[in-house]
Amino acid sequence: MRARLAGGDLSVATRVPDLKQLPNVFRTIKEGMSINDFYDLREEIFSSGCISKVLTAARKSDGSEVVVKMRPKGRDRVSERGWRQIMVNLGRVAGHSHVLDISEILEDSRAYYVVMPRCDGGELFELLATAEEIPERECKRIIREILAAVAHLHKNDLIHRDIKPENILFHSEGDASSAKTVKLIDFDTVAGWTPQSPKTKTFVGTP
Repeated sequence: MRARLAGGDLSVATRVPDLKQLPNVFRTIKEGMSINDFYDLREEIFSSGCISKVLTAARKSDGSEVVVKMRPKGRDRVSERGWRQIMVNLGRVAGHSHVLDISEILEDSRAYYVVMPRCDGGELFELLATAEEIPERECKRIIREILAAVAHLHKNDLIHRDIKPENILFHSEGDASSAKTVKLIDFDTVAGWTPQSPKTKTFVGTP
């Protein structure tokens, strides 16, 4: 299935993924070891109580700055299996300029640790709340990059289901003087889609 947006240069084609070729982003932490053997966990930057929390961290092997989202296990085995498959699918489509990559997911008996690059430009929400004026050219660029991120997911039969200013970050790809590129984040509500998918009967995402 293919859809083409006005303007003619941004299109989306959906296809059925080959599950046999999906790479595995999961890595099990060996008994006697912990997440602290791989990452130096630092400041907590977000918490949703018992559901998950996000911390800044540094990878011990090379010192690179990352964020680690901790997701407890055991709440719902069926949902957990579905979430694992979606994370594998996201690993397959990594590398897009405007979708934040998942570097790896470590797991132990208690939790998953989703490791992602750290963005340095803040949230779109923060920009909208504090900027006195945003030039029209910049608004066009931001909207186009958001649409490119969404199109990338849709092309790979994935739907985000919680796109909001808080889930859109900025990151400097080059030098500090260049425009900060958009990164779509937070994939806990992502779901797969096929032409046979039933219509959703419940609300998903942020009220």
